[in-house]
Amino acid sequence: MYLWRLKLSIVILFLFFTKTVLSQININIQEILIEDKAKNKAVEEQKKSGITKLIISSKDLNNLGHHTAGDVLKRLPYVIMQGPPSFNRNIMMAGLSKQFQTVLINGERPAGGEDARDFKLDRIPVDMIKKIEIIYNPPADMGADATIGAVNIILKDTPEKQIFNTDLSFDYTSTHSGVNPEFAVTFGNNRNKWATMVSYSLNNFKRSNINRLSDGEKNGTENENLNVWINAFNGTISYKLDTAHTFTLHTFLSLYTENQYSIANIKRRTKGGLNYTADTAENNKIRFLQSYTLNYKIINNKNIFNSSICFAQNIDSKERNRIRAKSNGDEFTIEDEDQKNSEIIGKCKFFRKKKIVSTTNIFKSGIRISSLLRDFNRFVYTKIQDNMFWDNIENGSYNLQEYRAGTYIADEFSTKKFWLFPALRFDYDYADYNTVDTAGWSHYFSINPSLHLKIFITESFFIKSDIARQISRPPFNSKVPVDKVKHKKELIERGNPDLKPSQSWNFGLGFEKYFNASSYITFRSFYSIMHNIIETKEVGIDNYYNYRVFQAVNVDSGLVWGADIDARIDLSATGAKGLSLNGNISWLGSQVRDPKTLNLRKINNQPDWIINGTIDYFNNRYKFQISTGINYIDKRITAATVSNGSLVDAIVQAPFLQVDTRIKYFFTNKGSIYFNCINIFNETIDYKQAAVTESEIIGRNFILGISIYF
Repeated sequence: MYLWRLKLSIVILFLFFTKTVLSQININIQEILIEDKAKNKAVEEQKKSGITKLIISSKDLNNLGHHTAGDVLKRLPYVIMQGPPSFNRNIMMAGLSKQFQTVLINGERPAGGEDARDFKLDRIPVDMIKKIEIIYNPPADMGADATIGAVNIILKDTPEKQIFNTDLSFDYTSTHSGVNPEFAVTFGNNRNKWATMVSYSLNNFKRSNINRLSDGEKNGTENENLNVWINAFNGTISYKLDTAHTFTLHTFLSLYTENQYSIANIKRRTKGGLNYTADTAENNKIRFLQSYTLNYKIINNKNIFNSSICFAQNIDSKERNRIRAKSNGDEFTIEDEDQKNSEIIGKCKFFRKKKIVSTTNIFKSGIRISSLLRDFNRFVYTKIQDNMFWDNIENGSYNLQEYRAGTYIADEFSTKKFWLFPALRFDYDYADYNTVDTAGWSHYFSINPSLHLKIFITESFFIKSDIARQISRPPFNSKVPVDKVKHKKELIERGNPDLKPSQSWNFGLGFEKYFNASSYITFRSFYSIMHNIIETKEVGIDNYYNYRVFQAVNVDSGLVWGADIDARIDLSATGAKGLSLNGNISWLGSQVRDPKTLNLRKINNQPDWIINGTIDYFNNRYKFQISTGINYIDKRITAATVSNGSLVDAIVQAPFLQVDTRIKYFFTNKGSIYFNCINIFNETIDYKQAAVTESEIIGRNFILGISIYF
């Protein structure tokens, strides 16, 4: 099915391009010029980089109807996005869980994060973003908290000259009635010693997802309606005192609100199979992030000193009300959760550049100190609906303080033949916590070296190799000994105070070949040896709820490996002016010991293959642009396990192919209208567990909008 749809799309596009590709004239369109400049700058920066990374410019950010950072990341090598259907929320690089990679904003990790130290990527609209960097094996000067890689989201900064752009669009999905507004505006200026930039974005999405379940005898549905609002503000003001001294104040605010209503007449049993039920729930979420950073930079001859202080706060509030049928009456539950993460971060960096004969040397050193206060309050109230008083109140609250100090030294050597970057980092972590009935503390000390090498075969062909030691600190709720009752999933997550950080030695080898300012092909392979891998293990059945209890544990060593090819080809040089291709293919593998069965298996939910491709065409004569992209994720398996002596069958997620497109018409040199269609072929997400089949209907998404650039 996927194959004929893909062939049909390619044939239609080929016939269309054949007719128009030769009829080109030159017209200066502001938006195209800005995007082409950003794309070429990103390719040049990627080319000059000694470390292996992929840089995504505004050209790719604005393609194919992307709403948030997660929508962009799903099209990159190794990357899988996790979250509710049509919401790309959590990144899983190489298929590993969200705690094994780091998400950075302007090079710094957002305050605290949620339970798994994770940051939800659906909170950052693409209109806020200047570029995104994927760093596959970060060197020690970037930190050592990225077991499998890091994502660095660079927000818009002060421009070189005055700019103004705005965007207004309307969003509609085939599974939900109504049209939803989206709006963004950016203004920036640079005059004399002052530079400013402000950007505001408003996004509203409404989605209805329908899950159809069947085991051949029982059939039913789970319906879920979501209403999401995202408000975001990004502001920067910079003052250049003289040629040597610059002060910068950066502010980022993000307010995410979500209302979810669900109703189901069927459910999965915890050990497989289906049961009829009557289940309704309403879930309200508020996520607010605020970050303020003051930076002071000194450039003195060949020395650069950079210091900053940042205050960041992440506030999450969730309330879930649920009514479901039980044998003794309708059960009413309230899950009330509030968490506040407040963090102060101080950093200093020093660079010294010198040249010895034909070798350029840059010495780097830095220090980072942070203090985090996490106030986590969670109560679960349960009773039979007709009862006056609560039958049970579960308190999973705690307070946690975490202090971190890190320092590094590094030396960068470069000649005409090679670039070498050894670095060494020292990190110390201390944390203490208090729950309702217990208290505890823990500390870690780690030494994390790295070595990155780039060999110049020619001026445009390089071989890159790297080795680095990384760690992954335990998620907050996995470490603190409290129970988190999840009624929707009918399970309990229990903290493990003996949990240790995961460590890994990561090895990378690859090459990069650049053809012109916007074309390249790269190959990268990696091999990771991981120790103390954090996996979830079922440890029993709760007496009150009769739910399965899961606890994070350290298992023995594991292996993760993979390879990818990434290419961007501008076909203008061949006569096909305005036509470009961009794509990547990733192959992944792993081996880990199952904490329950003790058998060796692949990491849960890791696919063998990920394939992405985009074809982009711009016609100057008729002033229109069309882009079509595919995202393919191979089969994913959650391994079979044993629960209370009974076998729980594996869950298999079928391969998934999504095709998206955008058509844009430029009615002036500074304005355009566009139409996006996401999931053109209305694909579903399908699962199978023994006789049980599940199909998630996510529908098509349409966006009609107008953009103005000055």
